[in-house]
Amino acid sequence: MRLQNKSTALVALCSLLCGCSPALLKDPATGHVAQCSYSGAFPIINRSNCISEYEAKGWHRTTPEQEAIAQKKANEAKDKALAASDKCFSQLTTNPALQPISSKLALNRTDQTTLEMLANNDKVADNEHQAVSIYASERKKCTSLIDTKEFNESEPPSYAAIFHSYNNSFESGLAALYGGKITYGEFANFRKQLSSNYENSKIKLDEEMRRNAADAEARASQIAAQNAIAQSQVMQGFASMQNAFANTKAADAMMMNATNPLKYYQPVNPTPVLTPNPPLNYNQSVRCSSYYMGNTLHTNCN
Repeated sequence: MRLQNKSTALVALCSLLCGCSPALLKDPATGHVAQCSYSGAFPIINRSNCISEYEAKGWHRTTPEQEAIAQKKANEAKDKALAASDKCFSQLTTNPALQPISSKLALNRTDQTTLEMLANNDKVADNEHQAVSIYASERKKCTSLIDTKEFNESEPPSYAAIFHSYNNSFESGLAALYGGKITYGEFANFRKQLSSNYENSKIKLDEEMRRNAADAEARASQIAAQNAIAQSQVMQGFASMQNAFANTKAADAMMMNATNPLKYYQPVNPTPVLTPNPPLNYNQSVRCSSYYMGNTLHTNCN
């Protein structure tokens, strides 16, 4: 437990000295954010290695505060741009200058294309060229409302690339219709296929971003596992050091006892304490009588 507390204290100390917040890095291509924290037995080294790995991939340093502010501003700009663009497109259907082609083109959304529009074999008539030209111009104004720096920053760069590709292809098809190279019906079918490809591209991009996020999470788990192994090795080293210290301390105690033999000396046969007999009273009268029994003289004193 003491070893674990030392490791925890070390991580806390490193966080205090180098900054409490973990390092955040952002992928400019996908908008993903990764975190490099102080962890493991070597928190400063682990955090530095984590940062280096992401920076080598083109990720940039950021902070939670910067991300929160940027995300809030981006969401506000995105919502405002989408609302303005939707309003702009909806007004195309009531634009008087576009009425000559309103029954041949879906002026607002692709899903408003009718069966008659898909089957129309007419090409643009002379009196319809101006309306098609105005439509191209007005539509571009509507798309420009969501093709801004603020809006693009609210989405991963890959989304902007898909949108630009779709929009460029749409304008190329509209130019072919205006120039009489294709019919209204051919343009309507081309537009539906283009829209389908656009939606599928976004789905594939979302799937790729989720895979990248999973890979990033797996990499973070791998780094955490490596840190755990390194921490375990260091803990074992600490334990070995403590055991060695304890053994050295015991050996020192034995040496101290060896240099002080009297500490444990106990005599084998302790000398008894003798109590002297009381002194004789020489003034006391004594009577003695002797007699022979055989050849032996016996004397009794009273």
